[in-house]
Amino acid sequence: MIVKHWLPVLGSLFLLHTAAGVGTGSNGVYLTTAQTGELASVGATRILVGQVTTSPAESAAPPNVANPTDFWGHMTNLRSLLTEQSEMMARDEDVIRAAERGRVAYSQGTATGYEQAEIAYQEAVRLRPTQPTYHYCLANARLALGKYPEAEASYQEAVRLGPTEPSYHYGLATACLTLGKYPEAEASYREACNRSNGVAAYHYGLGSALLAQSKDAEAELAFREAQRIDPDGVQNHYALGLALLAQGKNPEAETAFQLASERATTGAEYQYSLGLARLAQAKYPEAETAFRAAREADSTVAAYHYGLGWALRAQNKHAESEVAFREAQRIEPNSAGNQYMVGLALLDQDKNAEAEEAISSAIKLDGNVAAYHAALSTALLRQKKYDQATAAWQEARRIDPTLTRPPLRARR
Repeated sequence: MIVKHWLPVLGSLFLLHTAAGVGTGSNGVYLTTAQTGELASVGATRILVGQVTTSPAESAAPPNVANPTDFWGHMTNLRSLLTEQSEMMARDEDVIRAAERGRVAYSQGTATGYEQAEIAYQEAVRLRPTQPTYHYCLANARLALGKYPEAEASYQEAVRLGPTEPSYHYGLATACLTLGKYPEAEASYREACNRSNGVAAYHYGLGSALLAQSKDAEAELAFREAQRIDPDGVQNHYALGLALLAQGKNPEAETAFQLASERATTGAEYQYSLGLARLAQAKYPEAETAFRAAREADSTVAAYHYGLGWALRAQNKHAESEVAFREAQRIEPNSAGNQYMVGLALLDQDKNAEAEEAISSAIKLDGNVAAYHAALSTALLRQKKYDQATAAWQEARRIDPTLTRPPLRARR
């Protein structure tokens, strides 16, 4: 239960991970050979249009044709056709310029750049509403800005217009995952996987959606496929470790986390997860080492101190565990769990009055946990506060009737 409670949230992985954008390729739109040729001919087309806009009365030399009326009717139609073609080519130029502005702005990787990219791609979508690429690029910009519902809508439009393109399904899946629409995300990730040939990110995304639904065994398979495709990907090993840890496959999880930590230049979360896997196997000194490494890499995360406190407490290093739990409490003072663990560390050292105070603080933050009331009963009993101890134990039993322990001693 310790491991499950402190399992890192994949949302961080995404968000931990989702805040950087979608896909592995460029967000830009490049000119095809045909488009380049069209642009090159725009000037010549406009000259030709100018040549046929002259009225018959202004012509220097009347045409030598049998039927002048038919001739001028033909020329009028040609003039209209060429004018329409010129206008279409002008719109093409505007679309391509808008898309290029969006590409350049998006590549800056800043909030301002994403805002500018959104505006540019909105213009491209307005000019070419049937082109799925522009909807996809607009969705990417919106996702990077945290506009998740709007991003989802744009991805859906891209998928509708281009249903065979796997990256559109992948983008839609990522937006759904961020919005907590896990079944929808799973379905879209499966579409991306089925329509592509071995893209690790698609299988990684599928595993994330499955893990979010507690489909741990299926998530393991998806992450293993991502790991097979990209064995150097740190996140693939890390996510696989999470799926294994969730199933209680602790030795395998330890191996996966070890691979992640070895491949990462930084990454306190990898060391932390490695510590969890070792803690679950009662490898307390090794777990302590991993938690200390996580804490040294980033001392601002309460969970790293909390994990270290558990590893130390399991080795009967009670004073050190108290220090670790107090640091977790300092970082997250409104966490009932941190307050409770400080109380346990104090109970371990027979600091019963201080333990009573700490555990009472935990109960004020969350009074619905039976273990908190049971621990408070112990602290009170040791101080011979029998009536209060009995009341605390009765409250623990009320919350969880399955709790058992020897009856409290009667008051003397």
